[in-house]
Amino acid sequence: QKDCGNDDPMVRGLALRALCSLRLPQMVEYITEPLRRSLQDGHAYVRKTAVMGILKFYHLDQEAFESANFCDILYEMLRDP
Repeated sequence: QKDCGNDDPMVRGLALRALCSLRLPQMVEYITEPLRRSLQDGHAYVRKTAVMGILKFYHLDQEAFESANFCDILYEMLRDP
């Protein structure tokens, strides 16, 4: 989780990928905030990894996905010019 805030975008993306690959229901509370930050990242690789992580998050816990408002964030990203 600490590496999701690293200066290197490759490290941030790989850390997020590793964090989202842990398919444990207990990890939901630890994944939510790094995913939210990564969706606003300036580097495209980190944003792409976050979108794929959101898909894994949805399959892990649909209720937490809906309560985190990730659908709204994704729609905003699609409408961004």
